[in-house]
Amino acid sequence: MQKCLRIFDIFVKTTIKLQAEKYPTIYYLVPEIYKIYIKLETIRDSLNSEPFTSAINKGIAKLRKYYPKTSITENNKALYISLILDPRIKIDRLSLVGLSNGLISDIKRKFQEEYNL
Repeated sequence: MQKCLRIFDIFVKTTIKLQAEKYPTIYYLVPEIYKIYIKLETIRDSLNSEPFTSAINKGIAKLRKYYPKTSITENNKALYISLILDPRIKIDRLSLVGLSNGLISDIKRKFQEEYNL
């Protein structure tokens, strides 16, 4: 039971933070997703027991489908481009959000393609 609670706890704060009604949350989405990645991988490695590792691996695979760590897809292109347009982030702070250099390059390229720069 404690193992389940540790896994579920990862999602509680993120869920509460992203359900805000009084402020925009898209700014928080990508950093929170990357925090979930890190926490799930850490718990998976520390638990190292089935069926927990299998369930966590499936969860990570689902995250990668919608929020890949290495590239952006047509489905989530607007989300990542919105980070550049957000005055709090822009291009300069993408690495502070937790994005890899490859993903940052991909975002810049998609942004230039989208806006014919």
